[in-house]
Amino acid sequence: FGAETREGLLGELKNAITALTRRIHGVPTEGESEAQPVPKRLDEGVKEVRRLILVVEQCLFHGLRLEQFKGVFPFWPLLERLESTLNPPDYAFNNVVAAVAVVPVLRGPMGRSRGWVRQALNTKQLAHCVGGVLLKQPKYLTAFWKPHALCRSSGDKDGAELLVPLLESLQQFKFLVGVEDPELNHKPPWPLLAAEPPEPAAASFDSQQQQQQQADTSGGGGGWVPPRDK
Repeated sequence: FGAETREGLLGELKNAITALTRRIHGVPTEGESEAQPVPKRLDEGVKEVRRLILVVEQCLFHGLRLEQFKGVFPFWPLLERLESTLNPPDYAFNNVVAAVAVVPVLRGPMGRSRGWVRQALNTKQLAHCVGGVLLKQPKYLTAFWKPHALCRSSGDKDGAELLVPLLESLQQFKFLVGVEDPELNHKPPWPLLAAEPPEPAAASFDSQQQQQQQADTSGGGGGWVPPRDK
């Protein structure tokens, strides 16, 4: 379960990177007879940049335990948690989180999660934040993502080990994507996630194990409750 979606996500990420590379080098993309003008800025006005960001979001958010966090999109609370608990602190990671936390138009976990992706791209820290921080937190990976999630699929042929090199390849680009955008507060279509079938009951996370994982992430026995929106 989930392998087809993971393969699709990684394939679409590769295609999006290829399309952006061709665009900035003035090479026609597949299906085009002439090359599009080379963009002066890699911002949200470039369709290939928009396509890339959309698939990066889907790769990171695939398989999040949305139903376990009482309607709160859990990715941003996890980032806040790591910012305050990493020991030793990771200043590159913390700086990306802090920069997004003070953006006034991003009013909730959804907007801040999507803003974080853009800020990490702009600062060339996305691969480090994902591969160097998020994927090295097995306790949190288990608590926040379902077993079939791309971020948890360690060792699989379509797994997380393939995601990080693709993210590292994005450092060749100088992104200037807007973060202060109220539209980020709204969930986009995310077609690759919408097409995934519901998780079978047999594959669902054992409730006792989940409760223990949430207790572990809180450092106590009451389970971790996502912080309220500021």
